[in-house]
Amino acid sequence: METALTLAQVAKLLQVAPSTVHALIKEEKPEKRIPFIRVGKNYRFFASDLAKFFNIDLEIINTFIKKETPNV
Repeated sequence: METALTLAQVAKLLQVAPSTVHALIKEEKPEKRIPFIRVGKNYRFFASDLAKFFNIDLEIINTFIKKETPNV
């Protein structure tokens, strides 16, 4: 099962402000909208979706996740 990242984690991964990630969520053009799911009032992002969206190696994101959540 794939780990879902929070908005704050994605902002840290991308080295941007959380408001920038929020703007990508609200983007009107579907091709520019970051893939996410809603969990209640919160947003979650899957590493595989982020890798495809930003055209980056999934291993980079997985390494970040391991550093952020050492117990996983």
